[in-house]
Amino acid sequence: MKTDRNHAIPATTMTRCMESALTPTGHDPAVRRLVDICVREARQAVPGIPIGFCGEQVAEPTALVELLRHEPDYVSCGPAHIEVARYVVGRQRRQDGGTSWA
Repeated sequence: MKTDRNHAIPATTMTRCMESALTPTGHDPAVRRLVDICVREARQAVPGIPIGFCGEQVAEPTALVELLRHEPDYVSCGPAHIEVARYVVGRQRRQDGGTSWA
């Protein structure tokens, strides 16, 4: 995938792939590897590229914890799920010593 500073890799592409693979009870290892590859390749190709995740997977606490491993620049979800997402991000920051995310 070719990109430059003006064209971020769409987070919605990865979100659509994950919708059926990430569940509260587990994660598909192939999808986990896909996300790892996408984030790693994007950061190597364009240092400083913003990485973000959006959609219903951000609203699912187990999936959000997995996505936060990538230290995204942003996450977004529907208004009904904002409080849960904030809680999960805050909990993860505390567990990581408060240094992982801005």
